[in-house]
Amino acid sequence: YAILLMGEMYEVYSISGHYVLHDSTHSLWCSKLDGGIVPSNSAALDASLDPVCLGTCYGIVGKIKFLPESPDNLVLIADKEYVCELHGGKVHRINEIVMLPLSLETPSLELPVCPHHSKPPKGEKAAETDAKIERKLEEEFIKWFERSFYYSVGGDITRNLTELTEGALQDLH
Repeated sequence: YAILLMGEMYEVYSISGHYVLHDSTHSLWCSKLDGGIVPSNSAALDASLDPVCLGTCYGIVGKIKFLPESPDNLVLIADKEYVCELHGGKVHRINEIVMLPLSLETPSLELPVCPHHSKPPKGEKAAETDAKIERKLEEEFIKWFERSFYYSVGGDITRNLTELTEGALQDLH
């Protein structure tokens, strides 16, 4: 999956039927049932919806399902580190990711606590049947992902300088 949403910091809310990633100007609504994602303006996050702040993140990487009978998980960037500037964009290394299960239950997460809200709520424990296998797969995925993946907010780090220069020259002709 490509990184869908990147920025400085987003507050992660749980609202009936949705998770909402919200900053001062934008929000991204993710369905807890099917994982569908819809962008919206920040005004759409209304107190009458009774939002519960789960913590903060720096972006969404994508979705993953570890077992056929388990729910999809939204992969969130919980911690990042600035590495350098490359091709006009800041490059960050992902230091920590968190899995947000796409289900109607309130999850138990390890997201950084939001500076504007209290500690996130604790959710129910998963069923024991396939929980060990799913947890092992999740641990391996996290080990594979953390500190090995980089992203850029404003630049293309998938191409080298020669390719970028040649592309710009072809655009001039």
